[in-house]
Amino acid sequence: MLRKIMLPLDESPLSESVIPCALDFAARCSAETLLVEVTPPFVGREMEQQQLGYSRSYLDKLSAGWAPHSVSVHTPVGRACEEICKLAFEKGCDLIVMASHGRDNFPRWLLGSVAEGVLRQAHCPVLLLRPPAPEASLFRNILVPTDGSEVSLAFLTDLRAFLAPSGSISLLLSSGTSLSRPIGGMEAHFQQIEMRLRQLQWNGQPYPVVVLKADPVADILRWSESNGCDLIAMSTHGRSGFRRFWLGSVTEKVARHAPCPVLVFPHFRPRADEI
Repeated sequence: MLRKIMLPLDESPLSESVIPCALDFAARCSAETLLVEVTPPFVGREMEQQQLGYSRSYLDKLSAGWAPHSVSVHTPVGRACEEICKLAFEKGCDLIVMASHGRDNFPRWLLGSVAEGVLRQAHCPVLLLRPPAPEASLFRNILVPTDGSEVSLAFLTDLRAFLAPSGSISLLLSSGTSLSRPIGGMEAHFQQIEMRLRQLQWNGQPYPVVVLKADPVADILRWSESNGCDLIAMSTHGRSGFRRFWLGSVTEKVARHAPCPVLVFPHFRPRADEI
């Protein structure tokens, strides 16, 4: 259940493009929304206070559009990615929804900067939306890349909060995730993983399983685009004994180049009663 959703903003049209999706989450889940703008530290106290005033005024104006749903505004001072993750943890947020753009020359909210830092540090799932961001918070065709490990599949139950009625979840296993040859050979190894994946079920029905043999990033991107996926969901870290999905490799590259939204689940997540 999504109880608290964080929406980081920076007063740009790009960051604001995800507002309709966040509003839909708030309405559908009766969730509280935290609107956040981080102010960088200034040398002069007066300039810092002035910027904080601008931020509060900006967020207060936006918060009026959330009625009758619960909303709060927050204006921490510091480095954006660190303050976003710190606040999300302290407030017990269940999801961070934010805009991103994969091009390296994009000026502000870009992977490699704020969004990447949030992906690396957040304790909760992060949903990255690139323009044009979807207005709905439910997805009909979700792709889950996996290396067959428990960690890379641990969040499947959590996807219920994101899957539209009559929607589908497909599991994609790429043989290109191998860094070394497993004992018994690669072919036998992947056959065993495929057999295990085909035994997994959702509401009594097996997940569709796709096995491709190429570069994992290329496999994920090509399959998602050619099959009309509207969400890619993956873990920041999955381990199978011979390969791992980790930020800075497969997950980061997919998030940077994906043709659709990307939902990233952290490997380690505190329980609600630990926050």
